[in-house]
Amino acid sequence: MIKTAGLPVVETMEIPAQPIDMVVGLDHVAASYDVVTRMLSAGKRRIAYFGARLDTRTRLRMEGYDKAMLEAGLTPVHVLTEEHSSFSLAHDLLTRALAEHPDLDGVFCTNDDIAIGTLLSATQRGIQIPQQLSIVGYNALDIGLSVSPKLTSVDTPRYEIGKKSAELLLARLKGEEIEASVVDLGYRITEGESL
Repeated sequence: MIKTAGLPVVETMEIPAQPIDMVVGLDHVAASYDVVTRMLSAGKRRIAYFGARLDTRTRLRMEGYDKAMLEAGLTPVHVLTEEHSSFSLAHDLLTRALAEHPDLDGVFCTNDDIAIGTLLSATQRGIQIPQQLSIVGYNALDIGLSVSPKLTSVDTPRYEIGKKSAELLLARLKGEEIEASVVDLGYRITEGESL
C-alpha cells in the first residue's frame, strides 16, 4: 500500500533486501557477527544470545550471532522472549540461561536494556564481569557508560540515520536527484569493559 501511494518513503535502521523506496540503516547481521567474533577471540566459548520482542532487528542480530558461533564450530544458544525488553526482564533471561547452561561465559544481548539488566543481575549473583561472564549490548545507550564495568556495545548511528533520512525525504520532495537510495551508515563497537 505504501509503495502504490507514490509517496517518498525511507525505511530506517535495517537494510531490507527489497526496499520500498529509500533506506538508511546498517547491516545488523554483520555488526552482530563482528562483535560475537570478538567475544570468541577473547576466549569465550559458551555464549548465549538474549533476545526480546522477536522483531526483525532481533532476528537479524541473532542471524549474525548464529553465523559466528557456527563458523567457530559452536552450538548457538538462544534465550528468547516475545515480551518487550526491559532491565528487569534480563534477570529472568539470565536465570533461564544459567539453569540450562551453568558454564555460560558470554552473553550477547539484542539491546542495551537487556545487557544492562544482565550485567546488574550477574553482579548481584557475584559473577565477575568479564572474567567469568562477558556481556555485550547493542545500541550503545548512555547508561552503558554509567555502570561498572562499562558496557561494551554495538554503537548504532541512530541520530545520523534520522538526519540522513530527513535529508533524503526533503530532497525527494524538492524533486532533487538522490545519489544513493540505499545508505549504509555502518556501526562501531564501543570500548567498554564488559568484554
